[in-house]
Amino acid sequence: MNSFCLFLALLLVSIIKESFTSNHVVVATYNLWNIMYHWDVRKFYIADMIRKVNADIVGFQDVRAHNLLDRTQIDELQFLLPQYKHKYYLPLENVDQKYYQDDGWQWRGVGFMSKFKVSSVASTNLSIPLYSNDQRQRAILYSQFYIEQDELEINVIFVELSFDKQTQCSNAYEVVKYIYSVGVESLVVMGDFHVYEEFNIPLKAIANGYFDEDNQYCKNIGSIFNQQQYRSHDYKFTDAWVHRFSLYPGFTYSNLPSTGFLSRPDRILVSKVGIKIESAMVLGKGELYEHKRGSEIYWNRYWTVLNAAHNRDFGREQNSTCLTDCGPHTSCRCGICIKGAGRTCKPKECMECTPSKLFLFHLIMAVFGLTSFYFFGIIIVVILSLVRPRWNRFFFNKLKLRRVAKCSYFGVSFCIIIFTIIYATIQFDDVKRLVDLQPMDELNPSSHLMVVAKLELV
Repeated sequence: MNSFCLFLALLLVSIIKESFTSNHVVVATYNLWNIMYHWDVRKFYIADMIRKVNADIVGFQDVRAHNLLDRTQIDELQFLLPQYKHKYYLPLENVDQKYYQDDGWQWRGVGFMSKFKVSSVASTNLSIPLYSNDQRQRAILYSQFYIEQDELEINVIFVELSFDKQTQCSNAYEVVKYIYSVGVESLVVMGDFHVYEEFNIPLKAIANGYFDEDNQYCKNIGSIFNQQQYRSHDYKFTDAWVHRFSLYPGFTYSNLPSTGFLSRPDRILVSKVGIKIESAMVLGKGELYEHKRGSEIYWNRYWTVLNAAHNRDFGREQNSTCLTDCGPHTSCRCGICIKGAGRTCKPKECMECTPSKLFLFHLIMAVFGLTSFYFFGIIIVVILSLVRPRWNRFFFNKLKLRRVAKCSYFGVSFCIIIFTIIYATIQFDDVKRLVDLQPMDELNPSSHLMVVAKLELV
């Protein structure tokens, strides 16, 4: 009997221990799309997505930072998600300032947020061939995370590879070489691989640890890793999405403004040594974002136009009022991107955001505000006096409000309010039409989807 009780007690302890040490880790990767299209609105939705999937480690690509690196997009997300105590940002290059940058955001880089303690961080820049069509700096960001609850470690490599095919071959070679140097145990490689559906040779090389000898594009690199010494039986990475949903494409990138998702550049590759894949998912499509944040985006466009007029009034203008390039199928006017190419205007030529428009806006708001304050204020006073008759003496005798509460004054103030609304509608009709020319791109939290994988450390 005592032995049976002891057995039950040990079994109960093991079950409780297992429930508290599940060895589960949720990782996610997301391209932040720099500060395109209302970052001040998008960041709240992105934070909601991270909160929803309850990711432990989130890797980011195309992250912007201020010139002094004292503020990054990751910092702003961390402020909204204080449970992520640890973060890291790797600046890669200072972006060419050909667009108007009111608040900075000159640096482009990669980084991550984590609930787990960061044991170590290392990085190395990827080489840029002279012949490459992509001269942007890319890098490998490597980090070790310590899971105190389970007393385990997980290693993650964050990447953002080149979009140029030949440069991808070079990037993949350097990534594979780096993986061999750090080892594959409990390793996850995730990020934006810029994979083309018809060109996956670099991705296959990273997953397998070598280039196929008969590949057509990376011939000058293929012979380097085809020796037997590189074909380690331990080196094997599995695509988390393919492992769970091999029959579904899982596209994560839309070449906006084309409709639909066309490719899957965002991947989570998991080492077969020390990690099991439990589930995978993608999220972040524009329909839900538009439903939740559509009105905020719309009014944000209005305020951006007024801000452009404010900048002109104070002489703070450059070659463009837009923070970023609107793209080939859109134009920039008064700080916002609009449908249709060929409509871009220089700041001094945009008639929808002139200083006179700003002055007129302030004047209309002042008249409307004061008249509304009088109109609704007296209505409230009259209602209170009817509800509590003893207040009648206080409002109308002591404060002398009887004169200003005459019916004729109500009529005049009501007419002023109606006239102000009609006048503003006419005067700002061009602004409304401009704001209504909203590109489809703006109704997406990013041109990429977030990829999430739930892993088990074994």
